[in-house]
Amino acid sequence: MTAAAPIRDGSRDSLLRAFEAFQQQSQKLEENHRALQEQIREVKERLTSVLSAIADAVFLVDPAGRILTANSAALALFGARREEELPILATALASLAAPLAAGATLRDHEVQAPINGEDRVFLASLIPLHGAEPRSVVVLHDLTEYRALQERSGRDERLRSLGQVAASVAHEIRNPLAAVEGFARLLERDLTDNQKRMAGKIVMATRQLDSVVTNLLHYTRQRGLSAFPADLCQVISEAAELAVPMAKDRGIDFDIDAPETLSCIIDAHQIRQIFLNLFINAVQACPVREGGKVTIRARKKRGGLLVVEVEDNGCGIPEAKLGRLFEPFFTTKDGGIGLGLAMSRRIADAHAGTIKVRSRDGEGSVFTLEIPAKGPKP
Repeated sequence: MTAAAPIRDGSRDSLLRAFEAFQQQSQKLEENHRALQEQIREVKERLTSVLSAIADAVFLVDPAGRILTANSAALALFGARREEELPILATALASLAAPLAAGATLRDHEVQAPINGEDRVFLASLIPLHGAEPRSVVVLHDLTEYRALQERSGRDERLRSLGQVAASVAHEIRNPLAAVEGFARLLERDLTDNQKRMAGKIVMATRQLDSVVTNLLHYTRQRGLSAFPADLCQVISEAAELAVPMAKDRGIDFDIDAPETLSCIIDAHQIRQIFLNLFINAVQACPVREGGKVTIRARKKRGGLLVVEVEDNGCGIPEAKLGRLFEPFFTTKDGGIGLGLAMSRRIADAHAGTIKVRSRDGEGSVFTLEIPAKGPKP
């Protein structure tokens, strides 16, 4: 058996130096690795802070639209507390499914979608990330309030124009009307029974025309709010007292589902006018003595909004007419003037609220009023 050759001193020194160099390089690598990890952590923290501060909803999604991560604004948009509660983005916003699957780039593409039961409008941007696994960053900028503000501004401008016309012609219309009514009353006093009835119809017609002019002036006139603390449920009950007799006379059930109180700051007189318009419209839409039913539901929802729904099982409204329902002088009722719903929306706007309708022809309607409990901002 051959004995192992002894390690010369020079070779041992070289080996020790090699180990020392290796150890030094290992320590440097570890230090660089720790420094790199710290940098990555700091970058992640900064990125998380930036994403949290962004008001737009930001998502990282895969080509199927599944959300991998999202910022706090995205969670708030869907009312989620954790990312696991978020829906599949390609399902929630179906119009983004195709560009996400294709890895396309979009800039400020307008999309509409119902989110938590509310129709919302977004500017969507898609930025594909190229890597081992395809991903896309989706940014949603909510335009809903901006679009609503644009719509209100347009309505206010049209109202100002209409108000100027109404104010200028009201006096010229009322003077001849008053003269016609006066002469008709004289005729009614002096004529025989049959002719007296005809003169009475002239009086009724002039009063109806005067009512139209008066309603138009009320609609176009800028009305201030006298907003004070009130109980919305009490206002609903007061309006219902005026509508229930009509419902009973027609054999229509009238049901109110509301809590004991809903505290708010409103102009109770004007809000009562909205409810009375909606209640009467609902009763008139229901079938007479054939199972007609009107249901009023009131509740408070997230965000301090008070919601009142007025539902009927009546004739419904054709889809072609829904878009014009709140326009002045547009009506679906025979003999209607077409100012009740227009005035209701104007009152809702003044309270920083909204009034909307869901309906299908032949299947009834649901009118929904939403107003902030704290009242409109001064």
